[in-house]
Amino acid sequence: METYADKNRRLSGFKNDLKRKATNEKLILKNALEKEGIYFHFQKCFFNDSLSCILDFYFNKYSQRLAVEIDGDQHLLMEQIEKDRHRTEWLMVNRKCKVIRFTNSEITSRLDHCLAIIKTELGL
Repeated sequence: METYADKNRRLSGFKNDLKRKATNEKLILKNALEKEGIYFHFQKCFFNDSLSCILDFYFNKYSQRLAVEIDGDQHLLMEQIEKDRHRTEWLMVNRKCKVIRFTNSEITSRLDHCLAIIKTELGL
């Protein structure tokens, strides 16, 4: 059985790879959030015995905990939709965290709208 330290080390390495290979859409949102002065974690890891996940953006310094996921085409596949649903439920129940999903095209074509939704959810 994988120990906590082993899982943490494995996920941290994967998280660092994701940061280095971040999509343009994730970098666009990251830069916009930084410009707005909104505090967030980029590629935040959560795990326990039954689930491990790396969130694109995690906000924990505001009126509520919020995760924002930027979804590419792979999130349209039934298997991935089910994984995303399970992860969202786990985050809501175990972390009291609301999850918002934007598509890549929403970030590139409606960035101001996406930022407004995030700000509203954070109570800003």
